[in-house]
Amino acid sequence: MTEDFFKRDPLFLAPLAGFSDPPLRGVVKKFGCDATVSEMISANALVFEGEKTLKMLEKNAAETPFFVQIAGGDAEIIKKAVLLINKFEGIDGIDLNCGCPVPKVVKQ
Repeated sequence: MTEDFFKRDPLFLAPLAGFSDPPLRGVVKKFGCDATVSEMISANALVFEGEKTLKMLEKNAAETPFFVQIAGGDAEIIKKAVLLINKFEGIDGIDLNCGCPVPKVVKQ
């Protein structure tokens, strides 16, 4: 991905909990979305490397560029989550959620 990508006002699919799965993201790519973002993933859950959580990092072939959104309240845990995400091929960036008003997210 180059700087030119961001100079042309790309259209991003916002992460939607319970909806932004690979099939939906593939559909929006077919209809002109430039970049897709995973559902919000807990940095804590990523660090524990549970099967269900790691599955949320999967993307389909049409998703380029693809970003992963994470949320957490502990800088060390977020760092570990980022280092884990960096091991996966095909993830072009990380979106750190800093403003979700959902109570269980705010508590972190």
